Formats: sequence, C-alpha cells, structure tokens
Amino acid sequence: MTAASACTTKPVPAAATSTATTCALDDPGGAVQAGELGRSVLLASRLALRTPLADLEAEHPALAHRLSRVRAALNAPDPPAMATPDDGQDIDHVDRRRRLWAEHDAVLTEIRRLPGLDRFLLPPTWNELRPAATGGAVVLLNAGLQRCDGIVVTADGPPLLVPLPDLRLADAEAWAAELTDATHDSGSFTGELRRQRVLTELLGRLWDTAVEPVLDAVEQRLRPDDGVLPRVWWMPTGPLGLLPLHAAGHPARTGALDRVVSSYTPTLRTLARAQGRPAATALRRLTVALDRTPGLPDLPATTAEAASLHAADPGMPLLTNEQATAARVTGALPQASWAHFACHAGTNPDAPSEGGLHLHDGVLSIAEIGRRNLDEAELAYLSACSTGHVGRRHADESIHLASAFQLAGFRHVVASLWPLDDRVAADAADHFYRLMPNTPAADDTAIALHRVIRHLRAEHPGRPHLWASLVHSGP
Repeated sequence: MTAASACTTKPVPAAATSTATTCALDDPGGAVQAGELGRSVLLASRLALRTPLADLEAEHPALAHRLSRVRAALNAPDPPAMATPDDGQDIDHVDRRRRLWAEHDAVLTEIRRLPGLDRFLLPPTWNELRPAATGGAVVLLNAGLQRCDGIVVTADGPPLLVPLPDLRLADAEAWAAELTDATHDSGSFTGELRRQRVLTELLGRLWDTAVEPVLDAVEQRLRPDDGVLPRVWWMPTGPLGLLPLHAAGHPARTGALDRVVSSYTPTLRTLARAQGRPAATALRRLTVALDRTPGLPDLPATTAEAASLHAADPGMPLLTNEQATAARVTGALPQASWAHFACHAGTNPDAPSEGGLHLHDGVLSIAEIGRRNLDEAELAYLSACSTGHVGRRHADESIHLASAFQLAGFRHVVASLWPLDDRVAADAADHFYRLMPNTPAADDTAIALHRVIRHLRAEHPGRPHLWASLVHSGP
C-alpha cells in the first residue's frame, strides 16, 4: 500500500469536514468559525481558564470566587489518587477532572443566566475574531476529503474564499508522513540526501497547489507597498499543520519567502490573545543550554551560543548542563521576559503533552510549561528539535512546545518543525539576536526571523532542510 492510499483510509477530522462543507456553501466566514470551534479544543479550554474575572468579581463576587476556585483546580497538576471514605478505592484522575469540568460548566451556566452575561466565556463571534488579522492577513488553509480551500481573513472586508482544486487531502497526508520520516532519519550521508530531495520536492508542490494561489489572493486584498512585504499568519488544519508553508517555492525562483513575512497561529483566538497582552516592560534574559545531556548526543555548538547570549545580560541566570534542572528553570522563568533554550527536545505522537525539553534531570513537559501563567513573558526562542511539530494523530490540537510557551504567556515564540543541525541552529540564533532591537518588546521577531531564514537560504540554497524548519508564532 502506498503512503497516499494508506492516508485515505484514516478518518477525516471533523473540523476539516465542517470547514470544507461550509466552503462548498460559499460561506467563508462560517468556514472560519467552523475551523475555529473544531480545532485546538484543548488549547481553547486552557485559554478560557486564563481569562481575567475582574468585571465578574466586581458585580458578582460569590460566582467569581466559585469559578476561580474550580479553574485553579483544573489548572493545577493532578494530585495523587484520592481514596473514597466508604471503600478506600482510588478515585481515578480522569473521573476527578470530569467532575471538575462539570462543576465549571454548571457555574458558567449560572453566570450566563444573569443580565448582560449571556455570552460570558463563549467562543467569539466572527466580528470579534476578524480584528485579529489587523496588520496583515490570516490564512485558514483546509484540506477536506471532497475539497481543499484557502480563506483569506483581513481586518476589513469579508473573508475571501480561494478554492484549491490541485490540492488533495491524500497528498497532504502523504507529504506530512514523508517529511516526518525524512527529517527524523538519523543516517548521515543517505539521510542528508533524502532530506534534501524530500524538502525540495515538497516546497515546490506546496507552492504550486496551495501557497501561490493563496498569496495571489492576499496581495489582491492587501495591495502591499513596494518594498514592504505583507504579514501573513498561516492557520493550517490537519496534516497541513506539519508542513513548512512559509518556505514554499521552487529553487532559484520567487517563493513565499520573497512575497510575505510569515507567522503561524493555531486559532484566531490564540493570535488575538497574544496581540492583546501588553509587551514586557523590562528586558531580562534567561539562557538555558546543554551541550551534554544524560543519555542523548552532545550538542557542542550550544556552549558558544549560550555564552554569547549571556554576555548581553550577565545579571540573569545562565543555566548550563548540571545547573539546567527542571526546578531551576521553572524557578527562573517568572523573572525572565526573554527566554532562550538550546538543548534537546522530544515529542510523543501518541501523548503530545508528555513531550518537552530535555534538561539535566529529565524532561520539562509541555503540560508543565503550559500550566505557567507568566505576566512579563515576551519572547521564547526554542533552539531545539521539533519544538513546533505535532504528531499526525493530533495535528488539529496544536499541542507542542511552541503552543505551550504561548499558553504560559510568551507573546512571541520561535520554534522548529523538525530536528535542527546543531551548528546551523547556533548561527541562526546569533544572527537573530543581532537583528533584534535591544528593547523589552520583541515585536520585530517575525521580521528578524524572516531575514535569518532568507540568509540561511542564500548560504545553503540546495539544502532547504537546514533553513525551512524555523517558524514564528505571535503577533
């Protein structure tokens, strides 16, 4: 069985089906809402648990207290199993969380019965979502079984539907599988040649079938000034979320990197939250680097990478090797506005929240990072392998290290879609920080990373696997 035919036997995610159906009805606004409600459900629930309750507390303090209490319990790590008073049997953690969510929903129902609070913590409407595209365009890219589409969302004007007749769901599934296999092939010579071939072919196919027609529509809507590349936030569904849309194009020809500055967002709500958070008021850097990690290959280039970064802010911690423990890292994060991690990272396709950063004493998990609520968090640069990669089984949930750091409060996150070359990663980070202004706010992140990727492309024109993995999430 070929990769493409095997993929067609998999169930199509409900979000992709509902989005495609709404596109078939020529309702792009409804399709955006369908995609928004059907994707990143777990991430959306976590975002809802972080929504401030100041207005509710002023008018209805008792209800606000009840909601705060149950939200705190849902945000907390699972405690050891509890025993019932009758038979001493352990109460399963899943049952406990189910009861907490039931209590949470009951309190919300009570709140929404009050005058003026009928939409309290409900998903935003289309008119509430659209301003997230201010300053550019958000592109929902959807692959359904019957049809594939792009939808261009701008802050003004109706969403624009762009049918993609040359794109197929089976092809997207096959490309994602081949990309994952090639970029995780540890073979030195044969693996290098395979990565080069797979990435070159994939970027060309993405350009022809999806990215070029969408960017033509984006330019019609935004009408960019000469010399100023428009901003695009890619919001792909299903297997498209594993693909480097920002780097699409054919060798030695104009491609996505030459036409737009790209970022990614799992949902419009996530983008709106990052836009709405105030920028950091002070620049405090945390650097975590491990050139030696127990049980994993050495990363020799991280030593110079860490020393260079720490020299810019010697007053903040430099946690390396034995000092880079989970307790020290989580203890230092609340004081840092910019955090840089140069280390190994791991993913778990079957249980994405169990992936994380490999520190000296174990894994700092995605779940543990996402539970943080950091007020001054501004930029997280994850110079580690596959920090923006999701497993194919859970692609629509967007559970990876980049989204975990965004959930913790970082407005901007730089991550990678597949394992990075140690030396190239260090050079990319050094170049990136030299381009960034020495200010607390990191709003030049997308432009700086775009320039870094184009520089790497010029240095390694025939080796896209070395530069196409770097991605930005944030406003």
